[in-house]
Amino acid sequence: MSDNLIKLIPEDPLYIPDIDRQSAVLRWLQKLAPTADEIEVKVSDEVVFHDCGTNFESVACPSCETDIVMEWWQEWMEQDYGENSFSLSLRALPCCGHSTNLQQLRYDLPQGFSKWSIEPINPNIAEIRKKDLKRIEEAIGCALRVIYQRL
Repeated sequence: MSDNLIKLIPEDPLYIPDIDRQSAVLRWLQKLAPTADEIEVKVSDEVVFHDCGTNFESVACPSCETDIVMEWWQEWMEQDYGENSFSLSLRALPCCGHSTNLQQLRYDLPQGFSKWSIEPINPNIAEIRKKDLKRIEEAIGCALRVIYQRL
């Protein structure tokens, strides 16, 4: 049986909300997904990659929207990872020369990098509505990226 997670991560990969903000978001998610198996809050000293599992389709340049060859992206991921963390260093893309980092690429479906995440496991909701996301972002104090992960 597969699991579905909704991962909420800050758009700023280094942002870690204080405990009061984390608690406020946890309360919001408990209301939105009361039958979730669990809601995990994860904090890391390192920048980690949050993938969308089997929902991953492609990755593209944020400037010219050209699809990036998967082998090139995987090599970049390996080179950017060191000492248990991603550095998210800038690199010129082969398609148009646009300088960007791994976080700024266009992932279909969304993926991203962060030190903090909150993850309802099997939340029994298809997606988080825009108005609910806005309230959660206000509670956490930053813009969030929503990742729908299927394992």
